[in-house]
Amino acid sequence: MKQVWSDAELNAHWLLSENELALLKGKTGLGRVLFSIFLKHYRLTASFPTDIPSISNEVADFIANQVGTVFRGFGDIRSLERSIRDYCREIRSFLGIRRFDHDGKATFREWAVASFFPKAPDAQQIDTDICSWFSEHRFELPSYKVLSRLIGSAEQEFESDLFNHVTNGLSSSQCAGLEHLLDTSEGSSGLSKLRSGTGAASL
Repeated sequence: MKQVWSDAELNAHWLLSENELALLKGKTGLGRVLFSIFLKHYRLTASFPTDIPSISNEVADFIANQVGTVFRGFGDIRSLERSIRDYCREIRSFLGIRRFDHDGKATFREWAVASFFPKAPDAQQIDTDICSWFSEHRFELPSYKVLSRLIGSAEQEFESDLFNHVTNGLSSSQCAGLEHLLDTSEGSSGLSKLRSGTGAASL
Protein backbone atom coordinates (compact mmCIF):
# COMPACT_ATOMS: atom_id res chain seq x y z
CA MET A 1 0.00 0.00 0.00
CA LYS A 2 1.25 3.47 -0.78
CA GLN A 3 2.02 5.60 2.28
CA VAL A 4 1.02 9.13 1.25
CA TRP A 5 -2.60 9.94 0.40
CA SER A 6 -4.12 13.31 -0.42
CA ASP A 7 -7.31 14.47 1.32
CA ALA A 8 -9.20 13.91 -1.92
CA GLU A 9 -7.90 10.34 -2.20
CA LEU A 10 -8.73 9.55 1.42
CA ASN A 11 -12.28 10.79 0.98
CA ALA A 12 -12.69 8.99 -2.33
CA HIS A 13 -11.41 5.59 -1.21
CA TRP A 14 -11.46 5.37 2.60
CA LEU A 15 -14.63 7.18 3.69
CA LEU A 16 -17.04 4.75 5.37
CA SER A 17 -20.73 4.70 4.45
CA GLU A 18 -23.54 4.31 6.98
CA ASN A 19 -23.99 0.66 5.96
CA GLU A 20 -20.29 0.02 6.45
CA LEU A 21 -20.23 1.72 9.84
CA ALA A 22 -23.11 -0.50 10.94
CA LEU A 23 -20.86 -3.55 10.51
CA LEU A 24 -18.55 -2.33 13.29
CA LYS A 25 -20.96 -2.89 16.15
CA GLY A 26 -19.41 -5.01 18.92
CA LYS A 27 -15.82 -4.65 17.70
CA THR A 28 -12.98 -3.15 19.73
CA GLY A 29 -11.32 0.12 18.73
CA LEU A 30 -8.46 -1.65 16.95
CA GLY A 31 -10.92 -4.16 15.53
CA ARG A 32 -13.02 -1.37 14.02
CA VAL A 33 -9.96 0.17 12.40
CA LEU A 34 -8.64 -3.14 11.07
CA PHE A 35 -12.02 -4.32 9.78
CA SER A 36 -12.65 -0.99 8.04
CA ILE A 37 -9.22 -1.01 6.38
CA PHE A 38 -9.76 -4.55 5.10
CA LEU A 39 -13.22 -3.66 3.80
CA LYS A 40 -12.16 -0.49 1.99
CA HIS A 41 -8.95 -2.09 0.71
CA TYR A 42 -11.04 -4.85 -0.85
CA ARG A 43 -13.38 -2.35 -2.48
CA LEU A 44 -10.35 -0.56 -3.91
CA THR A 45 -8.26 -3.52 -5.10
CA ALA A 46 -10.53 -6.62 -5.07
CA SER A 47 -8.11 -8.12 -2.52
CA PHE A 48 -7.29 -7.99 1.17
CA PRO A 49 -4.04 -6.51 2.56
CA THR A 50 -1.27 -9.10 2.89
CA ASP A 51 1.30 -6.96 4.73
CA ILE A 52 -0.31 -5.38 7.79
CA PRO A 53 2.77 -3.35 8.88
CA SER A 54 2.84 -1.63 5.48
CA ILE A 55 -0.63 -0.16 5.93
CA SER A 56 -0.40 3.62 5.71
CA ASN A 57 -0.64 5.48 9.01
CA GLU A 58 -2.52 8.21 7.16
CA VAL A 59 -5.19 5.70 6.18
CA ALA A 60 -5.32 4.17 9.66
CA ASP A 61 -5.69 7.60 11.31
CA PHE A 62 -8.36 8.64 8.80
CA ILE A 63 -10.31 5.45 9.53
CA ALA A 64 -9.82 5.77 13.30
CA ASN A 65 -11.30 9.28 13.30
CA GLN A 66 -14.43 7.94 11.61
CA VAL A 67 -14.93 5.02 14.00
CA GLY A 68 -14.36 6.96 17.23
CA THR A 69 -10.95 5.74 18.34
CA VAL A 70 -7.26 6.64 18.24
CA PHE A 71 -4.89 4.51 16.20
CA ARG A 72 -1.76 3.52 18.15
CA GLY A 73 -0.42 0.79 15.88
CA PHE A 74 -1.41 -2.83 15.27
CA GLY A 75 0.79 -4.38 17.96
CA ASP A 76 1.54 -8.10 17.68
CA ILE A 77 0.29 -9.12 14.23
CA ARG A 78 0.17 -12.81 15.20
CA SER A 79 -2.45 -12.07 17.85
CA LEU A 80 -4.69 -10.61 15.14
CA GLU A 81 -4.66 -13.60 12.79
CA ARG A 82 -7.91 -15.13 14.03
CA SER A 83 -9.71 -11.79 13.95
CA ILE A 84 -8.43 -11.13 10.44
CA ARG A 85 -9.80 -14.49 9.22
CA ASP A 86 -13.17 -13.67 10.79
CA TYR A 87 -13.18 -10.17 9.29
CA CYS A 88 -12.35 -11.45 5.80
CA ARG A 89 -15.14 -14.01 6.04
CA GLU A 90 -17.61 -11.32 7.19
CA ILE A 91 -16.55 -8.94 4.42
CA ARG A 92 -16.89 -11.64 1.76
CA SER A 93 -20.42 -12.31 2.96
CA PHE A 94 -21.31 -8.59 3.11
CA LEU A 95 -20.03 -7.90 -0.41
CA GLY A 96 -21.30 -11.15 -1.90
CA ILE A 97 -17.82 -12.26 -2.96
CA ARG A 98 -17.88 -15.48 -4.98
CA ARG A 99 -15.28 -18.23 -5.18
CA PHE A 100 -13.04 -17.82 -8.24
CA ASP A 101 -13.70 -21.32 -9.56
CA HIS A 102 -13.40 -22.96 -12.99
CA ASP A 103 -16.39 -21.03 -14.37
CA GLY A 104 -14.97 -17.76 -13.05
CA LYS A 105 -11.62 -18.40 -14.71
CA ALA A 106 -13.37 -19.22 -18.00
CA THR A 107 -15.37 -15.99 -17.80
CA PHE A 108 -12.18 -14.02 -17.13
CA ARG A 109 -10.44 -15.60 -20.15
CA GLU A 110 -13.37 -14.75 -22.41
CA TRP A 111 -13.30 -11.13 -21.27
CA ALA A 112 -9.52 -10.85 -21.64
CA VAL A 113 -9.54 -12.25 -25.18
CA ALA A 114 -12.58 -10.30 -26.39
CA SER A 115 -12.24 -6.95 -24.61
CA PHE A 116 -8.95 -6.58 -22.76
CA PHE A 117 -6.08 -7.42 -25.12
CA PRO A 118 -7.63 -5.75 -28.22
CA LYS A 119 -7.17 -2.40 -26.43
CA ALA A 120 -3.41 -3.01 -25.96
CA PRO A 121 -3.44 -1.40 -22.47
CA ASP A 122 -0.29 -0.07 -20.82
CA ALA A 123 1.03 -1.54 -17.55
CA GLN A 124 -0.91 0.84 -15.29
CA GLN A 125 -4.14 0.35 -17.22
CA ILE A 126 -3.72 -3.42 -17.01
CA ASP A 127 -3.85 -3.32 -13.18
CA THR A 128 -6.80 -0.92 -13.17
CA ASP A 129 -8.86 -2.89 -15.69
CA ILE A 130 -8.22 -6.24 -14.01
CA CYS A 131 -9.12 -4.93 -10.53
CA SER A 132 -12.28 -3.38 -11.98
CA TRP A 133 -13.25 -6.68 -13.60
CA PHE A 134 -12.83 -8.66 -10.37
CA SER A 135 -14.75 -6.04 -8.37
CA GLU A 136 -17.58 -5.91 -10.91
CA HIS A 137 -17.91 -9.71 -11.03
CA ARG A 138 -17.48 -10.10 -7.26
CA PHE A 139 -14.51 -12.41 -7.42
CA GLU A 140 -11.55 -12.12 -5.07
CA LEU A 141 -8.32 -11.35 -6.91
CA PRO A 142 -6.24 -14.57 -6.99
CA SER A 143 -2.54 -14.85 -6.22
CA TYR A 144 -0.01 -13.26 -8.55
CA LYS A 145 1.06 -16.70 -9.78
CA VAL A 146 -2.48 -17.79 -10.66
CA LEU A 147 -3.34 -14.45 -12.26
CA SER A 148 -0.13 -14.39 -14.33
CA ARG A 149 -0.86 -17.87 -15.64
CA LEU A 150 -4.41 -16.88 -16.58
CA ILE A 151 -3.30 -13.71 -18.34
CA GLY A 152 -0.56 -15.55 -20.22
CA SER A 153 -2.99 -18.22 -21.39
CA ALA A 154 -5.55 -15.62 -22.49
CA GLU A 155 -2.87 -13.63 -24.33
CA GLN A 156 -1.79 -16.73 -26.26
CA GLU A 157 -5.41 -17.40 -27.22
CA PHE A 158 -5.86 -13.78 -28.34
CA GLU A 159 -2.70 -13.88 -30.47
CA SER A 160 -3.76 -17.18 -32.05
CA ASP A 161 -7.22 -15.82 -32.85
CA LEU A 162 -5.69 -12.64 -34.30
CA PHE A 163 -3.27 -14.63 -36.46
CA ASN A 164 -6.07 -16.82 -37.80
CA HIS A 165 -8.25 -13.79 -38.47
CA VAL A 166 -5.49 -12.05 -40.45
CA THR A 167 -4.34 -15.10 -42.40
CA ASN A 168 -7.87 -16.16 -43.30
CA GLY A 169 -8.39 -12.75 -44.87
CA LEU A 170 -5.41 -13.03 -47.24
CA SER A 171 -5.87 -13.79 -50.91
CA SER A 172 -3.97 -16.57 -52.70
CA SER A 173 -1.65 -14.05 -54.36
CA GLN A 174 -0.92 -12.37 -51.03
CA CYS A 175 -0.09 -15.72 -49.44
CA ALA A 176 2.20 -16.55 -52.36
CA GLY A 177 3.94 -13.18 -51.98
CA LEU A 178 4.56 -13.82 -48.27
CA GLU A 179 5.91 -17.31 -49.03
CA HIS A 180 8.30 -15.77 -51.54
CA LEU A 181 9.52 -13.25 -48.93
CA LEU A 182 10.27 -16.11 -46.53
CA ASP A 183 11.96 -18.37 -49.08
CA THR A 184 15.61 -19.11 -48.16
CA SER A 185 16.40 -21.58 -50.96
CA GLU A 186 18.82 -19.06 -52.51
CA GLY A 187 20.36 -17.82 -49.28
CA SER A 188 18.90 -14.95 -47.27
CA SER A 189 15.16 -14.51 -47.53
CA GLY A 190 13.60 -11.45 -49.09
CA LEU A 191 12.28 -10.47 -45.66
CA SER A 192 15.80 -10.63 -44.23
CA LYS A 193 17.06 -8.36 -46.99
CA LEU A 194 14.25 -5.87 -46.38
CA ARG A 195 15.06 -5.78 -42.67
CA SER A 196 18.75 -5.19 -43.29
CA GLY A 197 18.06 -1.86 -45.00
CA THR A 198 19.89 -0.27 -47.91
CA GLY A 199 23.14 0.42 -46.09
CA ALA A 200 24.94 3.72 -45.57
CA ALA A 201 24.48 6.47 -48.12
CA SER A 202 27.43 7.16 -50.43
CA LEU A 203 28.42 9.99 -52.75
